Amino acid sequence: MQAENNSRRALGTEFLKECIADALIRLMEQKPYDKITVREITDCANVGRATYFRRFSSKDDVLSYKIKILWRRWEKENKLDKKLVYTKENFIRFFEFIYSVKDICAVFLKAEKLDVLILALSTEFGIGEPSDPEEFYRFKYVMFGIVGVLTEWIKRNYLESPKEMIDYLSGTIPMA
Repeated sequence: MQAENNSRRALGTEFLKECIADALIRLMEQKPYDKITVREITDCANVGRATYFRRFSSKDDVLSYKIKILWRRWEKENKLDKKLVYTKENFIRFFEFIYSVKDICAVFLKAEKLDVLILALSTEFGIGEPSDPEEFYRFKYVMFGIVGVLTEWIKRNYLESPKEMIDYLSGTIPMA
């Protein structure tokens, strides 16, 4: 009985978190990100402010949650279970996922929040910020490069396929 209650509570929490995230994204389509208030988000999501603050520390945290949950669903639907760092396969998966959520990516781009998207996905791929200075700067080089490329790909309305993007980048971005 206790396990069943915990399971229901977890599902309820996930539902509320996604309602908040969806509300923020809807608001981002209507007005600038920095002008959106927590009150507007909670009103749009039909939840209390306490619910928001129990689950999130910032709007960036909300966006990060949304991307992570979308990634996990996409990963499950596509039966992906490997976490590969800096490999061509991993980068292809990344671009395929981005293409699958292109409408949300356009909202992130408009709000200048692609960095939140990239950082959220890097943690999903198991890539944390390294403590070794050389690896740290390599990580930043790759992440900022991906943000720049992704920005232009979205602006160009995804003219190239995810595979073409990786073919173009294979000589530029260090990947195994």
